[in-house]
Amino acid sequence: MKSISTIATALVAFLLFASASVAAASITFPDVLEVHNDVPSQGANTFEFNKGRQLIELTYRDIFADNADDSGAWIKSAPLYLTLELAADAHYRITLPNIDSEQEARAFIQRPKVTLIGSDGQVEPLTLLNHQELMAMIWISK
Repeated sequence: MKSISTIATALVAFLLFASASVAAASITFPDVLEVHNDVPSQGANTFEFNKGRQLIELTYRDIFADNADDSGAWIKSAPLYLTLELAADAHYRITLPNIDSEQEARAFIQRPKVTLIGSDGQVEPLTLLNHQELMAMIWISK
């Protein structure tokens, strides 16, 4: 009798896990955006999120060298936050504007705008929030 309840428990756990992954959405991020959420990775920069409203913490990080003798300068943002609504079983891709210089990277950090591209081809421009903007948004929504 004990083995039947063990099998039933394992089956329920499997079904819960399978239904959670069926309802999941995945997002591929550019190499220069580090994801800080504790979510499963499906590869180098692809992460799995639950469907519905998500808050994703990111950091922009890249290195720029002015000439061959230059060891380069790391440009790193403070935490940036992305809020979005994800559909079940969808795949999304985040793209950045072209950032070819240290000055462009600093400008991006000051006004971080990205593009969300859905698996259905829908394109949506999004603005990343800094900590203060996120707190203001939370405060206003109460």
